[in-house]
Amino acid sequence: MLCSSYMATKLKTWSDNGMKKLKLLLARMGFALVDYQQKFQYMNLEVKKKMKDEYLVWRGAAGVTGLGSGKREGERNVF
Repeated sequence: MLCSSYMATKLKTWSDNGMKKLKLLLARMGFALVDYQQKFQYMNLEVKKKMKDEYLVWRGAAGVTGLGSGKREGERNVF
């Protein structure tokens, strides 16, 4: 999520405040610090699935409602 240009722009992750927003979102989603500091490709399969599912539930709280796993016009995939 950090490397996604859309998420970086929405949350302004280049600033300390933006990184706090991202970490807060991941904490609200129920992920441990150890889990979300790993690269996505090396994460446990269960954590990956949970992250995708939880993101769809919590994306409105982060103000990134335009993203999803669907293929509707104008949507991008974060994962």
